Amino acid sequence: AYYLPVIAGLVAWGALSAFWEWIGEGWLHVRPDRPGARRAAVAKFGLVLTDVVSVTALLVTVNGAATPLVAVYPLLVAASGLWLDRRIVRAVTVACLGAYGILLAVSSGRVQWHVAAILAVLVAVTAAITDFQVARVRAPRPAEGR
Repeated sequence: AYYLPVIAGLVAWGALSAFWEWIGEGWLHVRPDRPGARRAAVAKFGLVLTDVVSVTALLVTVNGAATPLVAVYPLLVAASGLWLDRRIVRAVTVACLGAYGILLAVSSGRVQWHVAAILAVLVAVTAAITDFQVARVRAPRPAEGR
């Protein structure tokens, strides 16, 4: 009985991710100045925000607010950097902080304030590092041989 809602949540997460992949099929790696860039952006944001919402729903299901499972939020922020888009990193950061706040609000367990503050700072620091790294990777390179 404990695992049934968790498995249902994982299946729903997978289905939503497949939906966003379908929406963005062929468009997910389009440059911003090309046709289809808007569709690609919607699909990218849909994918990453689906991850945040799905993780939060699963944490609510297992009453995970006071467990080490909340370490998934900084992981989601770091993983968002793989899109090499600073807007996505920032959107996921805001979504993770909001989702963690919602998780704390609906949690039936008691979470000590300093633990919540540490996680929020960890998410923010992870976001700053990821954002900086994406900016470095995306920075124009000087022409070689000069």
